[in-house]
Amino acid sequence: RVRERTKLFVEKNLELNKSNKSLEQSVINTVKVFMNLLNLFNKDLAAHSSRVASVALTLAKNLNFSEKEMQDLEVAALLHDIGKLGIHRMILQKSEADLSEVEKKLIQEHPLLAQQALADMDRFKNVGRIIGHYHERWDGNGYPLGLQGEEIPKESRLLFVCDEFDKLFNIEKRFTDKKMKRHFNESAGKAFDPQMCEAMNEFIDNIADHVTFAQNESGFVHVLPSELIPGMTLAENLQTGSGIFLLPQGQTLNEAHIESIMEMHKIDPITKNIRVYLPKS
Repeated sequence: RVRERTKLFVEKNLELNKSNKSLEQSVINTVKVFMNLLNLFNKDLAAHSSRVASVALTLAKNLNFSEKEMQDLEVAALLHDIGKLGIHRMILQKSEADLSEVEKKLIQEHPLLAQQALADMDRFKNVGRIIGHYHERWDGNGYPLGLQGEEIPKESRLLFVCDEFDKLFNIEKRFTDKKMKRHFNESAGKAFDPQMCEAMNEFIDNIADHVTFAQNESGFVHVLPSELIPGMTLAENLQTGSGIFLLPQGQTLNEAHIESIMEMHKIDPITKNIRVYLPKS
């Protein structure tokens, strides 16, 4: 039953996040295997990867990425942390300030470890390339190869920005929309591609139209799954009763989202009321 729920979790995230045409079944099956492993190893990492994929696809569409670029970007976003499967949990739980130099170097190797894990599959070579370079910086001070500017694959540049956004918005949870935009503006041309930062700030403006960034207890309501309507925005990550991640905080719901939520609710009931922001009139 747990395996079946995990399978559904991956399928639903792929269905909600992927571009218009379906990914090849062989690609989906491979992604399922890796996501199952990541979810078993660390549910927070799996949830983070799904959120990053959702944001990355939204920005890629706004940036006019091709269908093939969006498909590879989605898979890369879902799998960008699989290199951490080879790193001890105790190291991953440490703050950056508490890491030894050896531990920092080990963590910095995770993009290459992921790329190596995908290298023997022809369909995933470009996905591995995207992951392998997603921690390169625009100014050349990133890792693993110190690439700079447009030497870095554009999908990697976008993935880096989306990864940073999720860490600030969903993990640290202490940034207002203005502070978030200032962070990306100050990092443009340094850590991040200026074009990607501009697209991210437009995305932040769109979220700010729907949700309150400040982490407080005002502005949302509690609803049952059956009371969800299009236009509502999640005020927290949505999970099933057993803890399977469904959708990220900040996601504005449409009819397809709600239909999939209700299908999952029948299989693995959502046991608490859902916190949402109502659509702005």
